[in-house]
Amino acid sequence: MGTRYTTQSLSGYNASPPSDDGTVAASNQVSWAKHLSKIGNPLKTLAEAINTQLVAALTTTARSVSVSDSTVAGDHWRTVEIASNATSGVTVSLADAATMTNGYVVTVANQSAFSQTIGRSTATDTINTITANVTIRSLESITFAVNTLANGYIRVGNDQAALNSSGSWTPVITFTTPGNQSIAYSVQIGNYIKEGNKVTLQCSITTSTFTHSTAFPAAVEWSGITKSGYTSVIARAVSGSTTVQFIGSGSGQPAAALDTTWLPTGGTVALNFVLTYFTA
Repeated sequence: MGTRYTTQSLSGYNASPPSDDGTVAASNQVSWAKHLSKIGNPLKTLAEAINTQLVAALTTTARSVSVSDSTVAGDHWRTVEIASNATSGVTVSLADAATMTNGYVVTVANQSAFSQTIGRSTATDTINTITANVTIRSLESITFAVNTLANGYIRVGNDQAALNSSGSWTPVITFTTPGNQSIAYSVQIGNYIKEGNKVTLQCSITTSTFTHSTAFPAAVEWSGITKSGYTSVIARAVSGSTTVQFIGSGSGQPAAALDTTWLPTGGTVALNFVLTYFTA
């Protein structure tokens, strides 16, 4: 865990001095040595221990990195700064949450000109309950705190960067009723970037086997098809669904969703697209 202030105790203090009945005796004579050893030294030791703990706990000097690095216990309440001269591809990985323990807080600030990555040293650790890395944009900063279960991090504050994330997905071609479709893939790549309520999907897909005869129309990912009178197609996110629908259009033609009659059978279908949409 990070460096935190801990309670300091007073030791060596004489809480039971000898009784003083007013008589002159060695036991109740004022002596510098007695006061020093029974009161002065214990108080001095306590004050110095408090000072040492506070200096360690309240030090917030930023730590600069220009290459991929990981946060450490000593970064508690501090900022790890991705330097302005850092190139793209820098990942700052959050330390193992269980080791840092609940209450550990660290800020990552990106001073570089590139979007960078906030990773996780432990793959099973979460960030806002999701086991995925997040993107930190140029000149943004995000504060993270270990959650109460110490199995991940939560983002602290209401900054826009707290809504950012990125990851991968697996694109497939399918129909509402698949029937006897037979599809194999040579390329199947999908990525997403979420920035606030803006989501950008990136897809690259190519089939090595594509046959069908009894499938019915549905949202499908495609490329290299033919439809008389239709010259363009757009991708559209389907509300409340995990599918992307493709709509064809042409001069003097009504907009139409992709139909099985547009697709080849026994051929190859390839798809590459970038789709941006906004969530509520």
